Amino acid sequence: MTEHFLPISTKEGWSRFVADDPPRPPKISCAERDAQTAGERERYDDARRHFIAAGIVRTPAFDKILRSASSRLRMNEHKRTGKLGLIVSGEPALGKTTTVTQIGKLHTLRRQHQDHPAGQPGCIPVVYITVPPACGPKAMIAEFAEFFALPTNGRISHSTLLNTVSQVMARVRTELVIVDEIHNLNVNYRMSADASDALKQLSEKCAATFIYAGVNVESSGLLDGVRGQQISSRFELHHVSPFSDRATAHRTEWEAVLLDLEESLCLMRQPEGDILTYSARLFADSSGSIGRLVDILHLLALTAIDDRSERLTFASGAAPRTKRATILAAAS
Repeated sequence: MTEHFLPISTKEGWSRFVADDPPRPPKISCAERDAQTAGERERYDDARRHFIAAGIVRTPAFDKILRSASSRLRMNEHKRTGKLGLIVSGEPALGKTTTVTQIGKLHTLRRQHQDHPAGQPGCIPVVYITVPPACGPKAMIAEFAEFFALPTNGRISHSTLLNTVSQVMARVRTELVIVDEIHNLNVNYRMSADASDALKQLSEKCAATFIYAGVNVESSGLLDGVRGQQISSRFELHHVSPFSDRATAHRTEWEAVLLDLEESLCLMRQPEGDILTYSARLFADSSGSIGRLVDILHLLALTAIDDRSERLTFASGAAPRTKRATILAAAS
């Protein structure tokens, strides 16, 4: 039975997201699969679907942002004021939300594996919230209250709510706060500017490192004016860009990502490295966007499982860019 859906902007939903780490199903042949009972086949295919959907792609950009977040977390452990943060910006569908949520997931798992105080039962080392449109200061802090399932009736004041949230964050040892859709805050407008100030107040009242993520944050208005300069001085900006087919290094990285994705799809008849035959086609279809690429390949893989073809099938007319062996040698 499917579990009741809970968004990751709630503590229960976030906890499920962190715990969702399905193992890779054992590799079997088509003959072995055909010998299974109908129930066994369905369970095996469901396990593959789950593994595919839960997978992530470790790109050079992801690793760079992860290192930057880790260094700020370590540095901020010893800072009471002027804590450093991170902004992840870029066009839609480039994997910004995936990047920041995976960083939060990895930090939570690391704390649990380290037997760290923040990883103990009842603790919540990472908080994830999204900024709603036309958000004022009280509504901004209310997103945190809703994450923790705290009461947010209309009579409670902004300052009381702010203090309550910061006290809860201290009690559950929150170390990392991820604020997504940050482009909804434009400090040139009074209400959004006040909401930005509320985030700053919260950061000063808790020990957490803050990561902001949003669409083209540089042009959203968040970094404009005096308030924006204060944010820019403390937050390192990482602009996520689509892959390019012009630079050799980018092409090599793109092909390495394709190979990793191909290996993660668990298809029985997929020839190793065959995906590179369609490198140019996939680049054109996704415009170099890692998010679109993942969606395309995941849908193709699920179709291949359902129709039992067990290999990626592309529409006719997709011509190989070059010999597979040549591309494999360049990507290795």
